[in-house]
Amino acid sequence: MSRSSPDVLPSRGRGALRALAPMILLLLPCGAAADPTPWGSEGNGPGQFTSPTGIVCDHQSRVLVMDTNNGRVQRFSRDGTYLDEWGSLGSEPGQLRGAVFLAVDAADTVFVADFRNNRVQVFSPEGEFVRTWGRVGSRPGEFDGAFGIAVGPNGQVYVSDLGNHRVQRFTSTGTWLGSFGSAGNGPGQFGYPAGIAVDRNGEVLVADYTNHRVQRFTASGTFLSAWGSPGTGVGQLKFPLAIAVTRTAPIFVVEAGNSRVQRFQASGVSAGVVASGLTGPFGVALDGLGSVYIVETSVNRVLPVADASTPALKTSWGALKRRFQ
Repeated sequence: MSRSSPDVLPSRGRGALRALAPMILLLLPCGAAADPTPWGSEGNGPGQFTSPTGIVCDHQSRVLVMDTNNGRVQRFSRDGTYLDEWGSLGSEPGQLRGAVFLAVDAADTVFVADFRNNRVQVFSPEGEFVRTWGRVGSRPGEFDGAFGIAVGPNGQVYVSDLGNHRVQRFTSTGTWLGSFGSAGNGPGQFGYPAGIAVDRNGEVLVADYTNHRVQRFTASGTFLSAWGSPGTGVGQLKFPLAIAVTRTAPIFVVEAGNSRVQRFQASGVSAGVVASGLTGPFGVALDGLGSVYIVETSVNRVLPVADASTPALKTSWGALKRRFQ
């Protein structure tokens, strides 16, 4: 991989991103949505990124981006205006090392999956360090790569434990409640559980990375259903990496291998491709006001995509030289 690319994926998945074509983006128009102009550039200054990955919108429609190789969280307005940041590279409380996904609760408390530090870190809405839990291992509350993270409507925190092929469940203060999953391709098993989301009913959706599918579970981890199969067609998946869900049920899945974001109904039936030809897509977030935000890691930017409920319009942004290596 290149020096600036976050080395957080299993090697099978990274190889799927190494030869990307010039991109054609599908933009969706909506007057109430954010300006569909990409924002961000490579660097370590305010508003710049070095391998951004996870992204989430808080309840004030501010956009939080995990700037992975700069070891920080940056916060922006919906139009990409820089607001503030916190974090630095390291392993001390409040520092981050290879952190990828992040989530917010109903009070906009921020939860970060600190991947290489094998822990969860919690920050106040102002970015002040609150607490941390976890360490490397395979016992309850330990991680072999804390990767995806989500907060349910009941306040419980779900963390995808990548190398242990499981999802762990905690209270908001870090008390371990249980876990589900094991290595494999059967119902309820995982081939590297990646991004994770919780819908309005408290059901848990997991991007099952090398099994090329999404699995749905109850709040306590009982398997409910799965959808997706390996491929490039509509409804098929190739290395699903991140997942986001709206209050009205549409589910958005980032496919690292297909360089696109696909939208699904709650039943798992595809509702079409939201954006394709992306360059190193990683994270996806929804602001509840008609915009979807996609992180393109390889070109260090965020792409707003408007009103995900309308038919797509094709727009070319031209060929890009940067590749995910």
